[in-house]
Amino acid sequence: MPRRHAYLWKERDRARRAAAAEQAHLTTTAALANNLATQTQAVAAAVNGTLPNVQAMPIANCSQSGNNNHTHQQS
Repeated sequence: MPRRHAYLWKERDRARRAAAAEQAHLTTTAALANNLATQTQAVAAAVNGTLPNVQAMPIANCSQSGNNNHTHQQS
């Protein structure tokens, strides 16, 4: 009988660890989803032109011309 009892304790502990790991995974996934939603809103605002100070910005190592001194217009 003691062996069976020990097995049940081990199984209970294993189930608790699995539940804790699943909860951690869900928490991380929720945080990532929230972060993605925030970033998506920022990108949407930029695309809609609602962010201030959006202007031409130099692009390093661009191969469009022979030099790296030109800019690409951001809108």
